[in-house]
Amino acid sequence: MTTLRALSAAFAAALLVAGCSVNLDGAPCREAGTTRDCPGGQACGNDLRCSARALACAGSRCTPGEGGACLDPEGLPSGVDRARRCTDADRVCGSWELEPCAANGFVCGLRSGAARCECPEYAGTVVVAGPAGSPSRDGYPYPRGQESPRLCRFGKLGDALDAAGAHTAAATVRIEGEAGAAVVFGAATGEAFPLRVGSNVTVLAAPAPAGPSVIRGAPGAATLVVVQGAAEGLRVEAGGATGTGVSLSCGASGAPSLRQVAVDGGGVVLDPDGAVTAGLSAGVVVGGTCGARLTGVGVEAVAGPALSIEPASAATVEVLGGRFGGSRVGMRLLGGKVAVGTDPESAASVAVSGNTGVGVAVGPGTGSGTVLDATLDGLTIAGNGGAGVVVGGLASTSKVRILRCDVRGNGEVSPAWSGLLADGVRRVGGVLVANLALATFSFHGNRLWSNAGDQLAFDSGATFSIAPESATCGPDSNVFAWLAEGDLALRQVGPGWVGASYNAWPGYPARAYYAGNVDAPSSDACSTEPGLPPWPSAP
Repeated sequence: MTTLRALSAAFAAALLVAGCSVNLDGAPCREAGTTRDCPGGQACGNDLRCSARALACAGSRCTPGEGGACLDPEGLPSGVDRARRCTDADRVCGSWELEPCAANGFVCGLRSGAARCECPEYAGTVVVAGPAGSPSRDGYPYPRGQESPRLCRFGKLGDALDAAGAHTAAATVRIEGEAGAAVVFGAATGEAFPLRVGSNVTVLAAPAPAGPSVIRGAPGAATLVVVQGAAEGLRVEAGGATGTGVSLSCGASGAPSLRQVAVDGGGVVLDPDGAVTAGLSAGVVVGGTCGARLTGVGVEAVAGPALSIEPASAATVEVLGGRFGGSRVGMRLLGGKVAVGTDPESAASVAVSGNTGVGVAVGPGTGSGTVLDATLDGLTIAGNGGAGVVVGGLASTSKVRILRCDVRGNGEVSPAWSGLLADGVRRVGGVLVANLALATFSFHGNRLWSNAGDQLAFDSGATFSIAPESATCGPDSNVFAWLAEGDLALRQVGPGWVGASYNAWPGYPARAYYAGNVDAPSSDACSTEPGLPPWPSAP
């Protein structure tokens, strides 16, 4: 019996010894490099598992992303050539590796808390942006905006604009992209709106063969882009935003400018009562006292005005060429000094067409306190649902010049109305001047034709003249053509008076085509004189 017990005890002891020698690699642990959570003969590795291998490398283990050193070509600490850093190539013990920096255009730095190859300092004034760049200026490899290496470009356009704006001298943000592909900045690149183009900054779209450079907004954005400097070649898309597409304002110096910039307002959506329920509320808004220059700008599908020029000082807002259409209102000129005309480089005129409401609103329409000095020269104002041009709500010191414009096919949906009930209210599809008085009013060389309702109406007690100053038929004569039955070429309402000699009328006698206090003897009517604006072809 004693012998049996002794054998049992010996066998149990043998099992216990055997159990202590079983390999238990893989047990979870909480702190790399320690042994307190692991069986004897093991340590916690970087993978937070116990193993004998982790114990064996305890003296040489490194933690990926921590520590390291910057080494010179001789392997001594210096700072720019190579980074000795810990990687997770060995998931248990970590692995010390040498990363070449200078050979790839980087420098070794410690901004991440460990030795890494980072973007070098950059003092250049040409800052490069593109979605293929680094997603954040505050994250590895800490881009500075140089063109090369590619990861040193800014992946966010906002980061590039901020970096360029920090320069005291003029700076340029140049967008780069892949051939044939659109370069899109928006939610995908983490942009924060509005994007701001400083007064010292010019932002340029990606050159061909890259696709368009697009700034795409997001729901809730009040303004997508604020320009105090210059922007060229960009396309701004609503992306669900219902605020302003591009706002131009004054910076520390100079005047803002847009060149070949396109704005897509996202569409004009109306509820059953005619209220706008979607789309940007304004395409381009110009404010401030420093003026602005818009060349070849195109705005479409806006729920409010495609272009709105707010009251400003005597500095001129120039609108040269471009298209403003498919929106609620084409242009709204509320104050300041405005010159709308032909682009001198491309010879392209301004087109205002296809808007659901008025083509060009000159003045706020109500009140009489806004001072405006506006010139509309050579515009094509066509196919707008409202009247082509409405002038009203301006101070008597204002100046309005409408010259060499082609106003046609407007007013089919929501024409303006002139006259009192006693005189007979009439619709106006062409041009309505409903202002008490103006310091200057020039109306020369225009063609008004095929508009729904009357072509030109004055609803005012003041005196106006649309006769050429030369008192002869020629380039400054206005041409009225293609009236529907019952419509008038010119109507004057109230106690005012309109001088209308030396203009071309739809037929003879001239008196048959106007009404009210109008002085336009048939003997002064124009027909085929040299220089007369060409008679429009049949609608």
